Amino acid sequence: MSTEDRKITSSMESDSPKRKRPESVTSEDNVEGYDRISRRKLPDTAIASTDEDEPEQQHTSSDAVELKIRSIREKMDYFNQHVSGLLEEGKNFFLNAAAEFEKQVMALHQKHVDQWEREIELLRYSDAVNRNLAHRLADSQVAISQLMDHLMTPAVEM
Repeated sequence: MSTEDRKITSSMESDSPKRKRPESVTSEDNVEGYDRISRRKLPDTAIASTDEDEPEQQHTSSDAVELKIRSIREKMDYFNQHVSGLLEEGKNFFLNAAAEFEKQVMALHQKHVDQWEREIELLRYSDAVNRNLAHRLADSQVAISQLMDHLMTPAVEM
């Protein structure tokens, strides 16, 4: 008799007003040759039939247990597959995230490098313009200085 059958039998017996099974009765309290519920001695024919039925009950219980074990193993396999799938999805997610992160960091790096290169080009252009203007200014100063010298020098009359 399976545990569930005992629970059902126990609940049906406890519901009947005539017979109540004591709570302290367990399968270990049962002695061979006695009825498990009433604890009365069974006739010898009942004992013999119980002995013959017991292997069949064990076989039935074993089938039920095997079915439950198979069910649990199927759940374990499903769970293992689910976890493997989650791990694979997580791995792919992080690989994709890492690739996207690397792509974004490289784009940001390139943006800053390009900006700095433009800044360098502008600095070189400004420097070239400044040198050109400085050269012109120096030429202008020389020209003005020569003009001033020429104007300040008295003209020789001839």
